[in-house]
Amino acid sequence: MCWSPLANRAWRSTDGRMDMEVCNETLRFKMRVLVTGGAGFIGSHLVDQLLQRGHQPFVLDDLSTGVAANVPAGVKLFEVDIRDAAAVARTFQEVRPDVVSHQAAQMSVSRSAREPRFDAEVNVLGLINTLDAAAAQGVQRFVFASSGGVLYGDVTSPAPEETPADPISPYGIAKWVGERYLKFYAREHGLQTTALRYANVYGPRQNPHGEAGVVAIFCTKMLQGQTSRSMATAATSAITSMSPTSPEPTCSSSNRRPAHPSQPSTSARPFRPT
Repeated sequence: MCWSPLANRAWRSTDGRMDMEVCNETLRFKMRVLVTGGAGFIGSHLVDQLLQRGHQPFVLDDLSTGVAANVPAGVKLFEVDIRDAAAVARTFQEVRPDVVSHQAAQMSVSRSAREPRFDAEVNVLGLINTLDAAAAQGVQRFVFASSGGVLYGDVTSPAPEETPADPISPYGIAKWVGERYLKFYAREHGLQTTALRYANVYGPRQNPHGEAGVVAIFCTKMLQGQTSRSMATAATSAITSMSPTSPEPTCSSSNRRPAHPSQPSTSARPFRPT
């Protein structure tokens, strides 16, 4: 019998005897991983990596900003809003994941300032719905997409991980609260939890609409052969979109899967609540 503390499952070889080599390979490569927000920019790349490493990913996404075409063929997509606790619970019951990677979020700082209630419904209550479902299904590991820059507030020098949190936007407040909830669920339910404090992430499939889209805008303009003046105008649009009273930028690009295997770049640092 082969038992996985992480997967919380057991396997037996066909002849009834333990085969440690087969056991180790099974444990290493066959986890069931539910990726919330898996049709989005970062989540879809995560799904790609899980497939390449032999794991079995599932995607939960309401497709409000994600794109179904980003989900690889053969990966099951559950079109579910994380604010719907009952639908989230049903998805977990069907998937029975070993690991959850929670990438789903309301990701606009400016929108969080305009609509703090909506931001909290998605980024706080949606997280709680996901954590509740994970605890109910005996999930062993939960990875949370937090944020780096917004968590520390206004800083005038590089902020190491030990810098006290002082978020000033509803988005940053929600991410900080999310890390505290991870700590609570780790203590109360035994979840292994990790928060990834992403910095500025960029790469294929990124939607340029929003505060972090300037690199995607530049790349799109370069591929279209536009001049540096056009690129400067696009950058100005991205920067001014950070104001809660400014309209969203009008630049757009395809969010479909690229024909090459390039991966997004990030300087995210893991933070493990204790």
